[in-house]
Amino acid sequence: MAAQTFRDFEVVLHDDGSTDGTRDIIERFTARDRRFRCTGSQRLGLVGALNRCVEAADGPLLARMDADDLCHPERLRLQVEMLDQNPEIDVVSCRIRCFPDAAVEAGMRRYESWLNELMTPAHIARDLFVESPVCHPSVTLRRRPLEEVGAYLDDGTPEDYGLWLRLHEAGCAMAKVDKMLFEWRESRRRLTRTDPRYGRDRFTSLKVRHLVRGPLRECDTVTIWGAGKTGRSWADALGTAGMEVSRFLDVDPKKLGRRVRSSPVEPHTRAGTPGLEKIVVAVGAAGARCLIRDYLAQRGFKEPEHFVCVA
Repeated sequence: MAAQTFRDFEVVLHDDGSTDGTRDIIERFTARDRRFRCTGSQRLGLVGALNRCVEAADGPLLARMDADDLCHPERLRLQVEMLDQNPEIDVVSCRIRCFPDAAVEAGMRRYESWLNELMTPAHIARDLFVESPVCHPSVTLRRRPLEEVGAYLDDGTPEDYGLWLRLHEAGCAMAKVDKMLFEWRESRRRLTRTDPRYGRDRFTSLKVRHLVRGPLRECDTVTIWGAGKTGRSWADALGTAGMEVSRFLDVDPKKLGRRVRSSPVEPHTRAGTPGLEKIVVAVGAAGARCLIRDYLAQRGFKEPEHFVCVA
């Protein structure tokens, strides 16, 4: 961060109870650069450490960063510039690259590509219930909306994804600078690989919680497009929220005419009339989501008014 071309910033560090040489490194930085200061070395856990740093920071903009990731020198300048020029945007990220190459498996590389396709507020909002559409340590965001939604919550679910959902629910917009300004270190020891709060079930529970308060808030029943594994798991998840699945739609002739979770599987051509029933698109096959979106758009369906995509 010391190499940023944007110079008017402070770095608030939290040493979360380290037992290696972290404290010595922090003391060297704070001694030679007054912009760096430490909040302490008490073990608080990730969410506690994040909120401690938010409380200690002085500025109206907050930039997130993990100690083992890398920033392009222009990151802060370009992200602050976007926020200054677009007061309607509250969270700014950028294109990212996962590294080192040897540690990045195919699934993570697909996620990287998907993240880098979502640049505008409209595209990020559209895919918000597919996966977390913003790389958390790459963002710069406004303090005011962060504090208004309660900052980071330690509720056993992904603290970053939960924040994006709450900000979206509060009407905040997210966007990205169209440059690769952040390198995200991949490792099997990352919390996203080892902590249960980042398991698929926790992501799904967050999605359901916000879907029933948002795109599905006026629905008692839904249609699920996709009678495969993903569609069945979503039928179960929505059922826990008291929502009934009236039917499934599918393109696979082997599935048509069967019943899944007691509901019939019908041809996708029976999508019906826009607005009569909300469609939850839950198909995991690569490229299928784009084809389904195109098909529904040609039939007059609008997203998210008439359908929402999940994963």
